[in-house]
Amino acid sequence: MSNQLHNRLESLKSEMKSYFDLVLKQVEMAKKACLDFDQNSITKIISNEKLVNELELKIDDECESILSLYNPMAKDLRYILAVYEINHELERISDISDSIADYLVLINKPFDLDLLNICDVDKMFDVAKKMYQKSISAFLNEDTESALSILEDDEKLNYFNAKAASSITDFLKKNNYRDIENSFFMFSIMRKIEKLGDHIKNIGEEIVFFVDSKNIKHQDKKRFEK
Repeated sequence: MSNQLHNRLESLKSEMKSYFDLVLKQVEMAKKACLDFDQNSITKIISNEKLVNELELKIDDECESILSLYNPMAKDLRYILAVYEINHELERISDISDSIADYLVLINKPFDLDLLNICDVDKMFDVAKKMYQKSISAFLNEDTESALSILEDDEKLNYFNAKAASSITDFLKKNNYRDIENSFFMFSIMRKIEKLGDHIKNIGEEIVFFVDSKNIKHQDKKRFEK
């Protein structure tokens, strides 16, 4: 690898670290906004979306520049291709946080505590955050074991999402079907959190691709465990 290519790849890695951190803050603020109806978090999520979009475009340009100038091969090429895909997954994760903030602006009042509890929203956010933190570590350390464990964690989010309808129905029955509109918003937010897991899982798959040259999309994770 040429010194110039090495320097560009190191600079790209540093930019990706900053990008990961910014999107992590979006997810953390989405949790606080949802659970506490924190107005500062809602405002900050929406304003940060512009920064995320700018970073997405910048990293796209950087990947394309490196590909055209240095014609990287083997693992370097896989790394650039993976970063290109991860870049868009991060933007989608931030979009979901932004969508949750937009819902809260429309609702314009806190969720009922019983509704939050019966739906296990705090647990869903915690699982998503744990997955996301694993993806950061796996990316920076080229750790495929952590990347693969993300796929297993995603099943936990699928479980919560699968019982969303019954959880909300139980809440409505218990409360004489009051707060129906907010219950539907809660159902949508639970779907959004589950979607966070899908995008984080995609990041894990890209990490395995660039580190081990294995495409595990749509495959059984256990087939690739060491």
